[in-house]
Amino acid sequence: MRLTERLEDLRSDVRLAVRQLIAAPGFTSMAALTLALGIGVNSAIFALADATLIRPLPFGRAGRLVMLWENTPGSPRAGVAPLNMRDWIVQSRSFDGIAYVQKGMGGGPLLTAPDGSIETAERQSTSANFFDVLEVAPVVGRTFKPEDDGPSPRVVLLGEAVWRRRFSADPSIAGRAVRLNGQPYTVVGVVPDNVQFSRPAEIWTLSPQFPDVPVLRAMRAFDVVARLKPGVTIESAQAELAVIAQRLARGHAEP
Repeated sequence: MRLTERLEDLRSDVRLAVRQLIAAPGFTSMAALTLALGIGVNSAIFALADATLIRPLPFGRAGRLVMLWENTPGSPRAGVAPLNMRDWIVQSRSFDGIAYVQKGMGGGPLLTAPDGSIETAERQSTSANFFDVLEVAPVVGRTFKPEDDGPSPRVVLLGEAVWRRRFSADPSIAGRAVRLNGQPYTVVGVVPDNVQFSRPAEIWTLSPQFPDVPVLRAMRAFDVVARLKPGVTIESAQAELAVIAQRLARGHAEP
């Protein structure tokens, strides 16, 4: 009897709630929208936490990777100027490798598929050793090599989704020519889509070489990642870079 009474009360409450919602459609729409937004925000927060706190980084031996920044009066973690980064590479002894990706605000070149269709693909420009430092294994072909580098490099790495969507997951894609903004590029390989760094990307090309001109000491255009040598701590690497930074500050006045 007690259960029957509770079920009857529940049915009455539900009928009353439905009648009130029908009588006030504006309130009903607002309540549904608020609920949807709440679910969406919670989902977004979980996705962010999953990507940054729970899911491991998709790189080999990720615990040895560190980010390098320049410390400026306006920002303790500014981008890195290409000439300063070059000096870090030459003078430091703490890292197995230092690589970079060029900063950007998004957008990318027009990628032409074999059928002639064109779409915009998010691109990042990197150093030739970028994927080696991250220890990323390609799905097809290879990643960049030092011999790919040059004043105007014309090689490209595809993300797996673009490769499947635009090139039908062709296993022989490595070595073929594609067009970016109408210019020919040679595909050297395909990398997994979870290889994301700094901002989302679908294709990767090599950053052009920068001339040795003083103004480039102030063009902080790179996000820089490095791999610590075995046995080297973050603290010792930071101390070494601080000494190098002081040396560069004495030798190069701010333009």
